[in-house]
Amino acid sequence: MKTNKPITMKTKHALCGLLSGLLLLAAGTQAHAGLILMNPTTNDGSFESNTSFNAAPVSLPPVWTITATGPNLGGLLSNPPDAVVLAGANGSDALFADGPSPNVTTATSFNLLGGAYTAVSAGDVFTWSFMVNSWQANGAGTLQLNFGGPLVTVGTGFAGDADLSTFNTISGTYTATAADALGGQLKAVFSIATATDPGVKNVYGDNVQLSVEPLPEPGTALFGIACVGIAAFRRRRSSAV
Repeated sequence: MKTNKPITMKTKHALCGLLSGLLLLAAGTQAHAGLILMNPTTNDGSFESNTSFNAAPVSLPPVWTITATGPNLGGLLSNPPDAVVLAGANGSDALFADGPSPNVTTATSFNLLGGAYTAVSAGDVFTWSFMVNSWQANGAGTLQLNFGGPLVTVGTGFAGDADLSTFNTISGTYTATAADALGGQLKAVFSIATATDPGVKNVYGDNVQLSVEPLPEPGTALFGIACVGIAAFRRRRSSAV
């Protein structure tokens, strides 16, 4: 009659090492699994108002609250009737600020925490992008994040040319700090501005995109490391006997 052999210490070490490797691999996979927080189809990172013109202040529920500062108009512009202006945007509407005098239009989102991403941790990596366009090449767009404290500027870019049908895409990454993690919220704040040059006409912004790669769960990684340490200790102990 065949009997099962007892598991040897060597086999236990091997299994423990394999388990720790799998756990660390899982932790690494989690760290690189980007979570989409805002784009034109998720949480509406674009500015679809379904109206031809809205002057700020105006709300675009449940996504954006839009305000304007300066002597001129700013708000939401729709396509149609502005097909030429918005031909290069991925969507029918955009944010706008009117020149020629300096003017800023700002869109602030609702809290983006929730679902699979409920809290900001130091070391979380945010990947972001937005589109900007202007009548003149020096109209600017700026993306900031509101973690619950002072606004954090993650990127600023300028319209690439004077062709109204061409939007310039600005993109980059931002790594959250310990101070960011204490804030308890996450909002996107997107602003477009005409320059001080009186020749600057209008500026347009669209398609804010934001995703995050959270840090791996510390307990998972630490358990794997502990398992490796236990295996090493047992190897040393068995070799000494």
